[in-house]
Amino acid sequence: MAMKRIAILLTLCLLSNSVQASDDPSEIYGFWATEDNGRIEIRPCANNVGTLCGIIHDADTDAASLKRNGHVLLEEFIYSGDRSWKKGLIHDPEGGGTYNGKLYLLDKDTVKLKGCAWIFCGSKIWTRIHEEESRMR
Repeated sequence: MAMKRIAILLTLCLLSNSVQASDDPSEIYGFWATEDNGRIEIRPCANNVGTLCGIIHDADTDAASLKRNGHVLLEEFIYSGDRSWKKGLIHDPEGGGTYNGKLYLLDKDTVKLKGCAWIFCGSKIWTRIHEEESRMR
């Protein structure tokens, strides 16, 4: 009888873990804080259904921030399952370059952005901005 209870508890634990790690592509939508305190809105692309885009929403009022505000930073990322998006483009608003990119939703509040130019790659970690934090910025 004890073994049966243990088996039931293990099954319930496994089921609860699989529910927590959902595979919903819209789970990434929202506002994200970059490592340098930038603010990016990740949402569906307006001109290409089924793809993901990222728009810069800087709260700073300096000239450089105002110039970047509204700039498309991430474009046409395709959902590839398992909380990841690939074949996207990353546009550098300051240098003007465009790079191949991938996005990974590590958990509900953490995104990893990976960009590559030829064989040289780099990555950044962004943190979700929750509704309360968004109003304070």
